[in-house]
Amino acid sequence: MEELDTSYARRAEEESAKCQLSLEDRLSAFQRDLEARYKRQLETELTLYRSRELAKARLEERQRYQEELAKEKEVVYHAHQVRMEEVRKSEQRIMEKYRRKEQVSLSTGVAGNMNL
Repeated sequence: MEELDTSYARRAEEESAKCQLSLEDRLSAFQRDLEARYKRQLETELTLYRSRELAKARLEERQRYQEELAKEKEVVYHAHQVRMEEVRKSEQRIMEKYRRKEQVSLSTGVAGNMNL
């Protein structure tokens, strides 16, 4: 009977040791699983953060270039307006010269016809 009790106690200890080892294995596996999940979640969040920051930088860059383009358009438009005004004034001067020349020609022509 004593042998049986000793054998039973030994088996109980062995089973307990197996359970303890099994529990440690399960805890270790659970910890690895949590760490892997945390790593995936962190990578996902970092990827999302990077994509948001990249989109934000692109938007800021686009706005900056649009502002710069608007300023350049304004400069070009102003230069065009100035040039068009110069051309208009030049055309007016040329037309005025032409009219004066015609008036002189007509005056001289009429005066020349009267002398005949």
